[in-house]
Amino acid sequence: MYKMIHLILSILFVSNLFAEQMEALIFDQPTVITVTNEQDDAFYQLYNKQYKIALSKFDDLLKDNPFHLSALTGKAKCLFELGEINEAYNTYTIAYNLDSNNDAITEALGNCAFYLKDFNAAHDFFQKALLEAPENPTLHETLSKVYMCQGRYNEAIKQAKVAKLYYDNSELRAPSLLILSYFAMAEINDLENQKTILKFIQSSKKESNWPYPILKFINKDLSDTQLLSQVETLQQEIQAHTYIGLMKRSNKENLLGQAHFEWASSREHPVSYESLLSEFLLKTPRI
Repeated sequence: MYKMIHLILSILFVSNLFAEQMEALIFDQPTVITVTNEQDDAFYQLYNKQYKIALSKFDDLLKDNPFHLSALTGKAKCLFELGEINEAYNTYTIAYNLDSNNDAITEALGNCAFYLKDFNAAHDFFQKALLEAPENPTLHETLSKVYMCQGRYNEAIKQAKVAKLYYDNSELRAPSLLILSYFAMAEINDLENQKTILKFIQSSKKESNWPYPILKFINKDLSDTQLLSQVETLQQEIQAHTYIGLMKRSNKENLLGQAHFEWASSREHPVSYESLLSEFLLKTPRI
């Protein structure tokens, strides 16, 4: 019975690669990981987001076989979730050297490089991953974020459009893309297309979960203070300050906008895109 549970968890581990940056199943890999109960199963602990416990289990597995691909990617995933981005990058690199055509590993390396502020490397990894998985919307979305942090706003908008197309085809909503596109358009004074984005935003007024309050703020249904009152996590607070800052910036209130960027960029969060964006915007004041 337990073997069946372990098999199901292993399959779930693989199937979640798309959103979780895990690795694909390698059928010709000879080493099989065996456990006697679920508490000893690294994949079980990873699936249940017990990252510290899972990390210890993966380390034990790698003592016996330091080049086991599944264990390496599992360990790297744990490190990433624990905010140890440098170590995650190094571990994913070992896995990448074992299977450089695995788009999930390549994407994970891109994510690590992105949050380590190596935007050129992140760009190259995402582009390579897209060669293997051209219809992966998360790749297009994250690439658009890379472009935002480089000030390449037209390219960010193009990638966001592609990402939205693939999300729509999968019947998935992506409010973050509307936010990104709106402010990218603001940076290049594309007022006409901003109006189109506002129409999409107005069609989602009934939604209340985060990040929809940001859309309501863009549509002027919420004030700065009202938006900040709805945050529940540090990540959300960083996002709120970033987009308040961008709104001030688009309204030529540069000093007020910079204050919000300074707040967002100064908060320690290992995987905050908006913190990176705020840091970039502080270096590139809008005239």
